[in-house]
Amino acid sequence: MFFFLSFIRVLKLLMLLIMLRVLFADPVNAQEKSDSVRTNVKLDSSKTGSIIIEPAKESENSLDTASFKVNEVKFIGYPYAFYTPETQFALGVGGMLYFRTALLPLQNPSKVTVSGYYTSNSQYYISLKPRIYLPGKKRFYLESDFYYSNDIGKFYGLGNSTSEIENSEYKTTSFGIYLETQIRGVFFKFLQNGLLFDYVNVKMEDKMGNPNLSDTSVKGINGGKVGGIGLSFSYDNRDNVSFPSSGGLYKYSMLFYGRFLASDYTYNRYKIDLRQYVSPLKEHILAFQLYSDLSTGNPPFFFMPALGGVSRMRGFYEGRYREKNFITVQAEYRKIVWWRLGFAVFYSAGDVFHNFNELRVSDVKQAYGLGLRFVFDPKEKINLRVDFGKTNAGTGVYFSMDEAF
Repeated sequence: MFFFLSFIRVLKLLMLLIMLRVLFADPVNAQEKSDSVRTNVKLDSSKTGSIIIEPAKESENSLDTASFKVNEVKFIGYPYAFYTPETQFALGVGGMLYFRTALLPLQNPSKVTVSGYYTSNSQYYISLKPRIYLPGKKRFYLESDFYYSNDIGKFYGLGNSTSEIENSEYKTTSFGIYLETQIRGVFFKFLQNGLLFDYVNVKMEDKMGNPNLSDTSVKGINGGKVGGIGLSFSYDNRDNVSFPSSGGLYKYSMLFYGRFLASDYTYNRYKIDLRQYVSPLKEHILAFQLYSDLSTGNPPFFFMPALGGVSRMRGFYEGRYREKNFITVQAEYRKIVWWRLGFAVFYSAGDVFHNFNELRVSDVKQAYGLGLRFVFDPKEKINLRVDFGKTNAGTGVYFSMDEAF
């Protein structure tokens, strides 16, 4: 507990120093300088509205305007197969449409990702995730996630020391919508401000004899709807959103769920996501993240913060431990070795807890592993990754586009 509380205090101080540094610098010029280096697209101050395309000093950071036109759509498609203890053997297909709405400074590539898989134990998942950056100085941004799933999950009870049980499974179907819009400059020129909407309808199809789902004190044992709205605040100066090598992302969000949005449950959720990227040597990248997911009120168990998964604490089944609060830190080394092939090594530590006074250093879970990378698009730095995570409870294999964080 002392370790985490001290770590959080240090990070709060670091965030304050970063914000003060940005406030007393020229935030617009600093951001435009960062992004113009990234894209090599510069505004010509001598001619209003004109743009100069300059050769890149380093080809890996260049935006190839000769091969990438405004609103030109490119596509990546791929079949995949994986095995995890939760899904067993799975076959799927995925794809990504990506494009730029303008060849301007501050302009990130837009992406629309679609994926779906079917497993040997009859689970399936279909997802559509648009992430759109619109042109303009305000950097309007829209991210959404539409999904439908038929899941066989596992619930071991609440807490960070739950034991294995014989009948841990349960079956649900879920339909979800998540929307996030962001615009820069509402409060400060450097700060992105967002509106959030989250809605999920979970149907409990079969409790499969899970004894923990007979406990009426646990919220959500019969499924239900959750609906919430909220706000987000973020500062993002990463040199690339898909494969960053410098800069960082600092984001805080809060969501409020209640009956005003037809939610069956009333609770609040607060998230902090702090990421930093450095390159001590050329093409050697170190990535760091602090992530916390804290809840108040009475969330259903299936929406409580869950330890594990494809992005955090890789190697643990997502939901092996659940509680109202979750904190984790992770570090990763990334390197493209030859042609389009690369690897990553990662380590993470974290835990779930009901109250802060229940957090113990001796209970903190650890995970580590090795990943392989294939660069689909060198200019936009879009990677396909396969990660192998290891914990004291088992292993996990994860297949995805883009990095874990």
